[in-house]
Amino acid sequence: MRLVMIGLSLDAHFRTMLATCALSGVAKLWSVPEVKKVSTLNGHTKQAVDVVFSSTGYHLATASADRPARLWNTEGSAQITFEGHFDRLARTAFHLSGKYLGTSSFDKTWRLWDVEVGEELLLQEGHSRSVYGLSFHRDGSLAASCGLDSLARVLDLRQYLAHLGFEEEKLYIIIPAHSNLISEVKFEPQEGYFLVTSSYDMTAKVWSSRDFKPVKSLSGREAKVILLDVDGDINAYHPYLTGMGAFVSAT
Repeated sequence: MRLVMIGLSLDAHFRTMLATCALSGVAKLWSVPEVKKVSTLNGHTKQAVDVVFSSTGYHLATASADRPARLWNTEGSAQITFEGHFDRLARTAFHLSGKYLGTSSFDKTWRLWDVEVGEELLLQEGHSRSVYGLSFHRDGSLAASCGLDSLARVLDLRQYLAHLGFEEEKLYIIIPAHSNLISEVKFEPQEGYFLVTSSYDMTAKVWSSRDFKPVKSLSGREAKVILLDVDGDINAYHPYLTGMGAFVSAT
């Protein structure tokens, strides 16, 4: 039997649960630190490509190639299905309030959903190719997306949702960040002072969240950079770059 794990998430609130998802379409919850299976999340009909806990620790979301995202409780019961994308999903991310869920898709869009009722609040277009990564600033004000068009786009989310009458183009910042597709985008989680991107151009880059000017370029990789994470210590902002073998296992 060949089992491929494609994603995992640690419950950052209670720190007692670990979630994994696999190409089989199944996600599983495990106790920490015992690593005993607590429940199995069945519902997706194609590969499960991402799983993430909400900031409250009471819910988690999965994204899949079957197009919908799903909301689950920690007992493993499906709560809401978020349907609307026209192509497979790439990532999902909770807004830091826990009230909203973002999904990015190969249909060139990302969408924002109301977690309580499952309603679509925002359809965000602008990328010319598939949207891979999605990240929310810790204060909820900004949403960053990235994808196959080699661009990172930052949306002023509060002003957009408030309908304050601003010209739409003034709500965006477009960063021509890399020379190849951008595989991941993340805000530094503690204070949100930095935005970090990784790319198939074999680099990762750090950007200031104040003006989105470049702070540092991390090069030296000999292959595509497909995933990153950011240390919460803002005095040591360093993306931990990982290659394929570090987060996908096959047996």
